[in-house]
Amino acid sequence: MHEPTHDTATLSSLIKLRATQSPSAIAVVTPNASMTYQQLDQAADTLAVQLLRNAGHGSAGVIGIVTSRSVETVVAILGVLRAGHSYIPLDPRSDHGELGYERILELVHPSLLITTNTDTIESDIPSTGVEIRSPSQDAPSLHGPDRSRPDGRAYLMPTSGTGGALKLVEISHRNIYANLTALATVLGGIRPTDRYLHYASFSFSSSVRQLFLPLAAGATVVLATDAQRLDPQQIITLMGRQKISITDLIPSFLDVLVDAIEHAGDRIAIHAPRMVLLASEPVPPVLIPRIRRAWKQRPPRIFNMYGQTETAGIQTVHEVKEIPGHPEYLGIGKPLPGTSIDIVSDTLEPLPEGEVGEMLIHGPGLSLGYYNDPTRTSEKFIRASDDLRSRAYRTGDLACRDAHGGFKFIGRTDRVIKISGHKVDLNHYEATMLAHPSVSEVMAVPHSTDGIRVYVQLRRGFIDDRVGQLLRPLPNGLQVLDLNPPETDFLYEEIFQRNVYMRHGITIPKNAVVIDAGANIGLFSLSIATKYVDATVYAFEPAPQAASVLRTNVRANSSVNITVYEQGLSDKSRNATLTYYPHNTGMSSIYGSDDEERAVLQSVVSHQLDGDLSPEGVELNSHAAEIVEAKLAKRLVNCRLIRLSDFLIEHPGIRIDLLKIDVQKSELDLLNGIDEDHWNRIDQIVAEVHDLDNRRERITSELTRRGFEVSTSQDAMLTGTVMYFLHARRPGHVTSIQPDLSHQPKPAIPVSANELTAHLAVGLSEKPSSLTVEILPEFPRTRSGKIDRSAVVAADRLSLDPTPLPIDDPLVSDISKVWSQVLGKPVHPHTNFFDVGGNSLKAARVITRIKESHCRDVTIIDLFDEPHLDKFAEAVRRILGSRGSSGAEAVREEL
Repeated sequence: MHEPTHDTATLSSLIKLRATQSPSAIAVVTPNASMTYQQLDQAADTLAVQLLRNAGHGSAGVIGIVTSRSVETVVAILGVLRAGHSYIPLDPRSDHGELGYERILELVHPSLLITTNTDTIESDIPSTGVEIRSPSQDAPSLHGPDRSRPDGRAYLMPTSGTGGALKLVEISHRNIYANLTALATVLGGIRPTDRYLHYASFSFSSSVRQLFLPLAAGATVVLATDAQRLDPQQIITLMGRQKISITDLIPSFLDVLVDAIEHAGDRIAIHAPRMVLLASEPVPPVLIPRIRRAWKQRPPRIFNMYGQTETAGIQTVHEVKEIPGHPEYLGIGKPLPGTSIDIVSDTLEPLPEGEVGEMLIHGPGLSLGYYNDPTRTSEKFIRASDDLRSRAYRTGDLACRDAHGGFKFIGRTDRVIKISGHKVDLNHYEATMLAHPSVSEVMAVPHSTDGIRVYVQLRRGFIDDRVGQLLRPLPNGLQVLDLNPPETDFLYEEIFQRNVYMRHGITIPKNAVVIDAGANIGLFSLSIATKYVDATVYAFEPAPQAASVLRTNVRANSSVNITVYEQGLSDKSRNATLTYYPHNTGMSSIYGSDDEERAVLQSVVSHQLDGDLSPEGVELNSHAAEIVEAKLAKRLVNCRLIRLSDFLIEHPGIRIDLLKIDVQKSELDLLNGIDEDHWNRIDQIVAEVHDLDNRRERITSELTRRGFEVSTSQDAMLTGTVMYFLHARRPGHVTSIQPDLSHQPKPAIPVSANELTAHLAVGLSEKPSSLTVEILPEFPRTRSGKIDRSAVVAADRLSLDPTPLPIDDPLVSDISKVWSQVLGKPVHPHTNFFDVGGNSLKAARVITRIKESHCRDVTIIDLFDEPHLDKFAEAVRRILGSRGSSGAEAVREEL
């Protein structure tokens, strides 16, 4: 075959050529499979024949591909194209919003759906799967030429832009071929020896570039799994294992990746790519020197790229060699060969060098328009003159031309708004805020009629000052946000002082991988991460509130080697209902039972108070029964469960050195979720076992059968309960490295919204009458990894404002004095008793004093049920009201 030309090339023909030239070269690699170019070509041929037989030779319709991170998805894309059809990607895991597959299927009705793994979508459209056979000389052929045509539509790609409305962009083979060949030229060529990381979602236009740019050159595409795409530690590992030579990432994820490399220091080997490609977001200049330091042994070439779905991808490229001055964003470079760009005014008049205006793009990459949407197509794809070649795309992006013929991206036209009659550029707000060293990402939005609200996500190593004020220092230097201080005390003693998990020969080897199932607020995960700094911990916690605090504690201690999953581990991947005990979160379970939990609590409280004749002990003992009942307050919450084997399939390189299980009566379910061929990837298990239905003996027998040495014992604090610890290890498992006792936790640096507001105000020439900064724990994300702007404002946020408020209610004032006396600190009406150092003993003291001064019928349960001062005061008022009196007068009347 000859090299295709602009007039003859299709995506399908490019792969056919490479399969002819290098049949045994590896085309695509996933953790579980790989395909040579010959295998890919034959599998695509087979699927194309099937499609043509079903749909007829003359058909050129749209086929939906239910995507997964698999070789089957690549085969499906190529087979659809080869049959002369176009494809539309449908992500079964997408949010059910404007870009969800349900909404897409309202705009286009594919003739067929192709599934690529076990994931399906709800639809009445006929479907088929992808069958991949071993390579054979007798594989079926198309019995004729490739049905794809250069001017034919290759795919429909969903996009919403900043406006949020779903559009389907039609891209032809000629569009994408012109784009890929020009881009490869500017980058200096993609080599057959390259291994290109495919990171983008298949429902995002960058996925096309990340697939066909390397395949067109005979290189290898390495598909990251969904789990790897969310985990910078796993991407680092993948890059080393697969010897990735080209990364193609959005800047916000690369920022997190570089963070992980920086914090890893010299403890792991870091593989350096030869090229780093950045696209889809503005690049903060501060990121560039950090990239170079991260891969200082062999600094890669760095390219900042700019483009749109509507222009078949990248349209300008800037190789970053130096950063003159202090720009807000990096330059986006010069247009690709064959592409031209104009900077125009609101009336589409050309603007001179240096002036800011909207970018118009001309060139072969311009798409066919928006599918079945002629109105939007005519608005965005315009004729700049009578010359038919002057068709241009209105990007909606602001830019200016520099003195060297390149372009500087400024922001979006729809981000320039009017407030109180004055023009306000939200792009400038965001760029100014990004210059603060603590800020990772930012989003500015109009707020009320005359103000701006700026949402911020902090870098690793920094924490919201409001959260910082609530952190509790532990004796070993960790800082944690409590859910329940007494529970934290119990867990700290159990994990750090009695070392209940690290008994009976359990060890932590070098570069260990630890699974923490039932992580709660993260004390066990933090114990591993801080003592064994080269370990990697995967912490699973299904209760949303506990998982949120877990993430906060990971950030508060700068523990970059912990990855948090808001999921539980079980025998099936499913949604479930969790019985959540907010005052004793460690008991939360999908098998919640008040009687069983009460028995455990009574035993623990009894052991804690046994022989304590101090005044505090006597006072606490008098409330023991109430404390147990208060801790049994519960609510039902939804949670997500997955199998451990599903996690191992997503992380094929992982060998589990220690599986720690504390899943409240779900331990058998977790073990039943391990496939037979995954047991040999687990070396040690420590489990808290509820010995119901002879469970301890059954688990011991099963683990012994699988080659583990097993010991069971009961901790002194659990005597009289059905709870036991089980320790299992394979004979000859490598002995542990010594924990690094000299390593001290590195507390995150607190940053306040006031500090960020002041930084922003200094950089602004004009300030709105109302300017507020809100620090978010993390931004919600789209499947492509970008900030989900529509979800930001609606995101749930914990109110952590510690500012005292005036108290003008006499009852609230009286109770606040009691609280302040017991807690030793001032409180305000919205203070949560347990957030500011309250525990069972202090709760008992409060109730004793309230009984004496205000209401004899109040109980400790009332305080646990309503831990906020104003709400607790209302509870006391209701109790008093039910007796026909209120306030302290009621007690005086009784006396």
